[in-house]
This record gives sequence, structure tokens and C-alpha cells, in this order.
Amino acid sequence: MSRLVEELKVDHSHIKQVLRRAKDCTLTTSERFEVFIAAKVALQNHLDRENRELYPVLRHAAQSDPESHSTLETFAKDMEQIASQVTWFFSKYQSLETVNPKIEADLNYAVELARDLETLTTLLGVRLGREEHSLYPVYDRVAEKGTRLAIELQVQDIGGRLIHIPIE
Repeated sequence: MSRLVEELKVDHSHIKQVLRRAKDCTLTTSERFEVFIAAKVALQNHLDRENRELYPVLRHAAQSDPESHSTLETFAKDMEQIASQVTWFFSKYQSLETVNPKIEADLNYAVELARDLETLTTLLGVRLGREEHSLYPVYDRVAEKGTRLAIELQVQDIGGRLIHIPIE
């Protein structure tokens, strides 16, 4: 297993742990919001890392490898649905000042929050499991073959010309 996959799996464990903590109804609303923020940050950091380190290698491999291409397409479609659900959840429950009075005034709103969080947690749990069982093995196979992606930084010089700088 590659170092990257090992580290991404550690991220998954952390994300799942934070989401389990967010479901703890004995926490105050303020405490739960701190956990929501931690979950959002952990998820964003994980996605940023995948976009920087995992997906470029898989996209490169997909150009000549049908299995990589198929897996990548499946995960891209899957991510669209999950991304919209994550965005919706964090938009709906973005402000403690808005949510706290509703929870205090209406028990049904607290139940709705718990239901929405359970949906989000389930979606993310399924996705993380699929990544570990389907996507990451493809990455490891590609990385093991020695497929390397040459990455370069494109910068405009003062005259407006593009300069290509290889990044090791």
C-alpha cells in the first residue's frame, strides 16, 4: 500500500470519528457546531489532498488504462451527488445563531437535524468505504507500475509569456 493511500485512510478514520461525535445528542448545540466545523475542515482538507495528489495520477493513467478510466468515471458521478448533499447540509446548518433558537423552540427541528446528519454520515461512510475498496487499489496498482505524472507550474512572465516550471 502506498504512503498516500495509507494517509488517506487515516483521514477517513478521522472524518468518520468526527461525524460519529457530531451525532452525539448529549452535546450542546454549540459543541455540536464545533464538531460540524471540524468535520467540514477535515473533509475539505481530505478532498483537497485527493485533488492534488490522487486524482491527477488516476486521470493520467485513465488515458491509457480502461479500468482506471471506468473507476474514475464512476467515482466522479458518485461525488457529484455527495458534494451536493454535503453543500446542502453545511448551508442549511451553517450558523449557530440561526439553528440554536430553532432547536430550543422545536424538538422536531432537532430531530430533522439528526436525520439530516445521519443521511450525510451514511453517504460519506459509503463513499469512504468505496474509495478504500475500489479507488485506492487502482491508485496503488498504477503507482506500483511506476506511472508518474510530470507536473509543471505555468507562470506568466512580465511580457505575458507562459513559462513552464517542472515540479519534482
